[in-house]
Amino acid sequence: MDKKTVFCITAGTQLSDILWIANILPFLSGDLMELIWECPSSGIQQLLHLYPKLDQTVNDVEELLAPPDVYLIVHPFWSPASASIQTPLQAVFSIISPWCVIPSALPDTPYPIRAKLERPSGCPLPPRYLCIDPSSRSATSLDPKMIQLWIQLITYLSIPAVQIGSSTTPLVPHLLDARGLTESQTAAVLANSLLFLGSDSDYSCLASALDKPQIWVTLPKSNWWWPRNSANALVCNTESPSSIDLLALVAWAWERLNMEKP
Repeated sequence: MDKKTVFCITAGTQLSDILWIANILPFLSGDLMELIWECPSSGIQQLLHLYPKLDQTVNDVEELLAPPDVYLIVHPFWSPASASIQTPLQAVFSIISPWCVIPSALPDTPYPIRAKLERPSGCPLPPRYLCIDPSSRSATSLDPKMIQLWIQLITYLSIPAVQIGSSTTPLVPHLLDARGLTESQTAAVLANSLLFLGSDSDYSCLASALDKPQIWVTLPKSNWWWPRNSANALVCNTESPSSIDLLALVAWAWERLNMEKP
């Protein structure tokens, strides 16, 4: 039987969408199909070298010698946000099940980035540091109560903190500045950190793919399943950051960092 050519299009353009697709595509390749994936963001394509099995991008379907047999559009929001992490994967597999072997166990964590990432040049960093993205998605303003929580936590841990994310997000006082880096550079900064602090953002997903311990604070309306299923993440779902048990966060962080409280 000839292989079917599958042209996979990512409906989402956020970094978190691309990482979600990275969790699926390894299971779509096989003896009966040839997978071609179009990554919609040139900035995110810098990360593709970290996923050798996924580095199969084309700029346009017209570049193929022949039209694909199947067009597959994938997007993480195919199932209710409260559904099991397996549901979106099963939705994808149900489409291509006639010519794809479905694994018996689907992943419950993001497809990991295994590559060793060196510290980016031109961005001086201390030997040991935390990473923080204090914004939520594309927010250009910061919640004062959330900032107070992060500053208190960083103070308790007594470890320098580096702020990553968009250059349009205000820099939190006393934090080291690593904003505005490329996706690849930010991945390297995250990979060499001890812990990630953040909320519902692309970089919380990137931290999860890098298997970084993370404390993730989100509001009840942010009912999203990733990275909630990560055993390496502490997810705080709260109406107000001021109601969070700060000492519980500190204890969790110290345990993950394998440190003794001074």
